[in-house]
Amino acid sequence: MFYKANIDKSNNIREYEETFIKLIPKISLLGQIDLNENQINNISEIMKDKIKILNTNPSYLKRKAPITTALFLLYTGIKDYQEGNFWGPVYKELELEEDNTRLHEKLGEVFYYTLEKYNLIKLDPGRNKYVNQILAHALIVNNYLQEYFEEFLYKECGDFLDFSFTIEDVEKRIVNIRKDHKGHKNLCEDISTLKNKTKNLRAKINDYQLALENHQQLIKINKLIKNRNNITEIDQLLELPSDFLEQKTNNLAAVEGEISNYKAKIMEIESIKKKSNELLKLQKEEQRKIKNLKNKKEKIQAKIREESSGIFDQELDLTVVKVIKNINFDELSIKLSNYKKYNNFKIDAETLKGIFSKIIFWFKNQYFILKGEKKKIKSDIQEILKDLPLKNHIYNELPSVFFTKLKSINDLILKKGNIENKVNKSKETNSTYQKKLEEKLSFLEPETGINYSFIEAELAKKAKIIEEKISALIYRKRSVLEEIKNYKMKLNIISGDKGIEIGKSILEEERKLRKKLNKLKKELDYQEHKLNNLLDIVSSKNKNEIKNLLIHLKSDLKSKKKKLKTDQKKLEAYPERLYSLIEPSRIFLFQAEDIAVDFVYKSLITLKKEKDNKSPSVLTNRINERLKKWWNDFDKANSPNDNDGIYNKNPYLEYINEKNELLISVPEQIIKYPQSNKLKQPILVIKDKDNEVIKKIKLDLQVHKKDLLKTEFKKIKFPQNQKMISLEIIFKDEVILETEFERENFYFLQSNRVLSLNPLAYQELGLILKNNFKIEPQNIVMQKESLSGNFSEYSYYQLCMDDLEILNILNENGFVIETFKKTNYIEPQLIAGEISSNLKSKNKKVYLEKAPILLFTIKELTNLRLWQLRISINKGEKIVNINLRKLENQIKIKNKMVYIYLNNFWLFAI
Repeated sequence: MFYKANIDKSNNIREYEETFIKLIPKISLLGQIDLNENQINNISEIMKDKIKILNTNPSYLKRKAPITTALFLLYTGIKDYQEGNFWGPVYKELELEEDNTRLHEKLGEVFYYTLEKYNLIKLDPGRNKYVNQILAHALIVNNYLQEYFEEFLYKECGDFLDFSFTIEDVEKRIVNIRKDHKGHKNLCEDISTLKNKTKNLRAKINDYQLALENHQQLIKINKLIKNRNNITEIDQLLELPSDFLEQKTNNLAAVEGEISNYKAKIMEIESIKKKSNELLKLQKEEQRKIKNLKNKKEKIQAKIREESSGIFDQELDLTVVKVIKNINFDELSIKLSNYKKYNNFKIDAETLKGIFSKIIFWFKNQYFILKGEKKKIKSDIQEILKDLPLKNHIYNELPSVFFTKLKSINDLILKKGNIENKVNKSKETNSTYQKKLEEKLSFLEPETGINYSFIEAELAKKAKIIEEKISALIYRKRSVLEEIKNYKMKLNIISGDKGIEIGKSILEEERKLRKKLNKLKKELDYQEHKLNNLLDIVSSKNKNEIKNLLIHLKSDLKSKKKKLKTDQKKLEAYPERLYSLIEPSRIFLFQAEDIAVDFVYKSLITLKKEKDNKSPSVLTNRINERLKKWWNDFDKANSPNDNDGIYNKNPYLEYINEKNELLISVPEQIIKYPQSNKLKQPILVIKDKDNEVIKKIKLDLQVHKKDLLKTEFKKIKFPQNQKMISLEIIFKDEVILETEFERENFYFLQSNRVLSLNPLAYQELGLILKNNFKIEPQNIVMQKESLSGNFSEYSYYQLCMDDLEILNILNENGFVIETFKKTNYIEPQLIAGEISSNLKSKNKKVYLEKAPILLFTIKELTNLRLWQLRISINKGEKIVNINLRKLENQIKIKNKMVYIYLNNFWLFAI
């Protein structure tokens, strides 16, 4: 079945391809080529390099090495496939990004090309074309071998291990399983079709029943609908408010008012612009005047410098100017005139000295008199001029031009002062203009100086904004006018061109009619499509016709329900045997024909050898090793308890649909062969709540294994008129099993077995409920039957849970006593096969078949760190703390659900 590839390490992909081509005639599935770890790693390295060289284009591989490429994909899946993630590990091996959808399609095409080229089996992969085909060719991938061993090999074929068997025996079993699968699938499809027909019939019956109950009101509604004016324009006008015209007229007035306001603002901006420009013009004139005055001032200043340079030894400053301004020029003029006269007299006296020598003595006397007077005048003049920085010779000589120059300088200073006054006055005027301008333009908030350009630009911006608003308002005005025009036009149309007022009257009458119609519809409170269905019924059929049709529909529904019930019973004969396996495993087992049979046969041979401590050798190493490990763990978990030699399977409740009976099923019990040769049958004792014996039943014994016996499987009816009972199995005067059952208000069922898990997890469900209790919503009930005998106070319901989010159980007073909600997350709970009486999980019943499984969900697939599990046994008599590191190989994560297989639990619990 499996063929090894005889090739040592090679970097040449063609060498691998040639080796594999030689094996192709011997195989039908690529998974029959057995590669060791070194060969797998070497192929992965070659593929990684080739993909990089080829720039992720596998067309070369398709031409030159399709088998090698296909085996690379296959063995990557065998090693690493888990939880639906196939391409992630492939890209990891190739060191590529994971989002290359085009590449994995091309690689998948290479795989299909290999199957077609070498005439290998092409299986039907279902929805996932590439991944399911590849993984089905792998037979069973590593991460799901344990699932195959437990859920298929041991569960479906484990009985072969106790006797000799042939491949024909295994083939018959698998053929039966395949038939069950096909029968189950076909029957499920038939049931689904029948359910849809039943559902449609119920809906139709419901419609006709409602039409009958509300016949008179529906007739009234139909009459109003017939009287309703169906002119399109009326429908359009009725969608609008009754005061539409008034609203639009008011809107129009408001829009026109806004347009007028904005136009006034435009005019105001133009006025501001005009006045601002006038102020700027006046400012410019004043600035020009100031400039001219300043030029004059500069010229006077130059003249002052020129005039003062001959008489002053420094440039004039404010102090000197002030002194000059304070000089009494009239007094100075007189003093200088007298000084000149005395000074001239000196000159004449000298002249006369030579001429009139005779009178020299007299003259001298007179001269000295005049000289003293002159000196006094000069002293007065110097006193007047003492604060002026005059040159020294001026003080001594006081030339005739001095007064003229000083007088001229004074006149120039006065003239300059006059000009400065005019400049200051012009500046004040200019400042006044500036303030007025800023007040006018304050709304612009200028950050820089105001000028013609600024005013023009900023006012243009403001005007543009306002003009845009005006344009928008004009458009809105046109729109409102158009709405008014259309409204009036439609009024005229519905009046038959007789005028708007008549149209208004017709519209108002129609509004009243439809208001009455809507009131009637509201009283019925049905959705539009539902009401239309009912109206169609009463318009096409009279009351008697509806009654007759209802009888026919109910008869048809009863017939289909009966057929549905029959098909559902048939479905029990076609169980879904491999539902717990992943889809690729099921595809292989169902479609691979003889290869699948051979594989299962060799798996059983290997398991039997392992069970008998013989060396397995008929499967590949990867399967042998995992099967060996699984069996060791499984065998330990299912070995009898060494303390007392008893392996207990607890009784459970079971509902038999055909007989309407609720039974207690007592499974086989494994017990030690007694040391005494005398064998006494174990006794099943049934007691009431007061511990009084109701019934005793002897249980047959048969040999199970060496030193072990097995009791018979027994079903008994729940004792009549008993609310609570206890069961005991007594062997050799010892109680080897004890449990209690109490009648509940309701029992949920799945495949006849009482459930403890959330019932909303199942699409179809059975419910046994006390007669005075109710289910909400009621439309999920597909079938109801009263139970008989000691459970006559109960009824059985077959429920359809499709799309149901919440289920309520109500008591006789209509109060909700229990609510079940659909949830994506499961709280931690222990699950397995039958109900255990000595294990509890948050008040839920715990199922035991071989070994319990702790199940819970996680919200995200992230790093999960589990430390310790605390289990209470026999209601707290014994507490067991399990270090989960010891169970790390028993922890499995699938679809965000965590499974902890407590195979070694009993070893920990001892």
